Amino acid sequence: MFAHKYIYCAVTFDGQKSYWYRTNDRGYRVGDKVIVPVSNKCKWDQGVITRVEKYSADKVPFPLDKTKGVVSKCGFWGEAKIKNHNDTLSKCKAGALDISVFAVKTKKGYVEVITTAEEREHFKKNKTYSRFFLIEAFPPAVPEQVASRPPEWKERMKDLRTPKNERDLGWIDEIEMIEDMFPDQWGNE
Repeated sequence: MFAHKYIYCAVTFDGQKSYWYRTNDRGYRVGDKVIVPVSNKCKWDQGVITRVEKYSADKVPFPLDKTKGVVSKCGFWGEAKIKNHNDTLSKCKAGALDISVFAVKTKKGYVEVITTAEEREHFKKNKTYSRFFLIEAFPPAVPEQVASRPPEWKERMKDLRTPKNERDLGWIDEIEMIEDMFPDQWGNE
């Protein structure tokens, strides 16, 4: 069995020090201009890729849970895309909410959990988060990250256990409750 390889891009800003970013896209090359999240304020900036390397989970140059992701190639509209993102971020009264990472309280203190693509879709549809400017600074969780999650996260995400095609149907819970109340009529025993 082959170990999964993670793509890391070294990105530099104005020829200064380079920083590691992660991606699942194999199309990035040295010299590409890319949009990446910078600082803890959720802003975007343009950088240039100076290295592209693949690593196994045990050899990554910067921890998976700490490595932010490349947003996209900069392209023709890149600067306008960055400006629009940063302007929207500064105008949002509720502020930004990074749905790619959450802190979970455990018995040993707080642990950061990187969310999966499926969990992020749930957050995007949840009305509770609609007043925030939702961003994703980290790539979706990989199997190693999911496997190492604390049990407290699983408890917090109980509602995500509903099958994907039923998740948005709020009446499913009510039907299940009625079936449990009247098992003979529904053929459930």
